Amino acid sequence: MSRIKRVYLDTNQIGVNHANVTYSLNDAELSIEANEEMSVALVEAVLPATVSWLASSNDKAVLSVATGQSGYIPSYLYITDDYTYLPSEYAYTGQPTDIYVALSQMQSVQQLIDIMNEMLYSTLAGGVASATARFGVDHASGKLISEDSSGPADQILIEMKYGNVQGASFGLDPEPAFSRTGQLIQQALGLNCVDNTTPYTALSGYVANQTNRAIWLPVNTPRLCTYVMAGFSTDSATSLGEGKANILEAILPIATPNRVSTSYQNETDGTETEQVVTQFRGSNVVYTKKHIDRVRIGASHLSEITISLQDSYGNQLYSSAPCMYELEFEFKKNY
Repeated sequence: MSRIKRVYLDTNQIGVNHANVTYSLNDAELSIEANEEMSVALVEAVLPATVSWLASSNDKAVLSVATGQSGYIPSYLYITDDYTYLPSEYAYTGQPTDIYVALSQMQSVQQLIDIMNEMLYSTLAGGVASATARFGVDHASGKLISEDSSGPADQILIEMKYGNVQGASFGLDPEPAFSRTGQLIQQALGLNCVDNTTPYTALSGYVANQTNRAIWLPVNTPRLCTYVMAGFSTDSATSLGEGKANILEAILPIATPNRVSTSYQNETDGTETEQVVTQFRGSNVVYTKKHIDRVRIGASHLSEITISLQDSYGNQLYSSAPCMYELEFEFKKNY
């Protein structure tokens, strides 16, 4: 004999990471009676398609880019929980630059490419106005390219050691700069980070100035399996990260949102200039459990539950939009 309770969780909080939220369960009155045990199952989850695909790197760089226009001064990218710093063109020093970007601004590969261009601009004395080459995507093939406006001399580089576990040396020792996040970034950019023997991938409008471009894939926001984690221990277990024992469910890769591009002409001082406005349709991934498998909870009462989303490496994900969950609790006599 058992008792069943359904609980629906949502939040209207502003300015929080909706992929890591604590919900009050006081109104649900989730307490066991004598000789009962409690178990729970995730019945349905509605997740924004813009749940982040990257993890915070804290004080470790995950990407380095450079342009020949600056004499190949490098710029380094760090991904943070909630802090963004982009150097102003007026802060130009002629030295390497550090760029810090919050997870909330890295929810698609297009946002990543925009940041990569900001990294290039930070190494130029004239900033964006003086840039003659920038990262772009060929709309026919999806290939990462150099949008070169002045000629073959403007080569732009991506340093490969951040996404290759053995770096450029291909020795037996692991590359200290390597990280899973760095590898995900290079995969998102469609770079060859496996069968590569050069320290850099070079892009240029001049084919002779390109390196590591014989093998490439279309630019695409990668999506890993998303783990829905509870804030308490369950009887589930996995080798995820350092070994997790609080998994409610594993959800297959999340699709990216539909993208709509609209072009229009804007006349300024008698000269026509084309501007492109990009909009994203908001979309969700709806996960519904066809067969309910519960995990046991080793507690007699629940007053709250923390639900977090993590990737396949055990990294905390980020969502700027609310997530919704339907949980089913069973209270079963343990004779």
